Amino acid sequence: MKLFFLLLILNIEGLIAESLPAFKLADQNGKIFASKDLKNHTAVLLGCFYKDITICRKVARKIYWSLQNKLDTDRAGIRFLLSIDLRNSNFLVEKYIDENKNAGFESVLLDRKGVLADGLKENQAHLRIFSKSGKMIFERYFQAATSADVASIYKIFKSQNAD
Repeated sequence: MKLFFLLLILNIEGLIAESLPAFKLADQNGKIFASKDLKNHTAVLLGCFYKDITICRKVARKIYWSLQNKLDTDRAGIRFLLSIDLRNSNFLVEKYIDENKNAGFESVLLDRKGVLADGLKENQAHLRIFSKSGKMIFERYFQAATSADVASIYKIFKSQNAD
């Protein structure tokens, strides 16, 4: 009987969607972004380790720029955030970030404590999409994003913003 209840609890936990992680992080320009600001928005979190920033930027640009042509993200209530895990970085990485503050790069959340690092894998960008209620509805790892990937993500956005 105890085994039955243990299995039941494990099954229920598997059905419960992961929630949007709580965070408050600054980007390379010092602008603060917080999870509480994503309430009532579809949130896209794309993250990677600092050594994989090139992969992350390529995936982010492919997805974000492609979707810009299909969606009015402000009207649809979609927020895109890119984070980089800096816990194992060094002085040279920090120096590069500091020297390029005014380079016009997209906003990148600087995660020096690993707040958004859960689930990150080396040599991959980790994409998670959270519903307006803050529940994870999509998760995938990328080394590159294709037009087919963008199309499937677009369908998710459309289903979330059908109202």
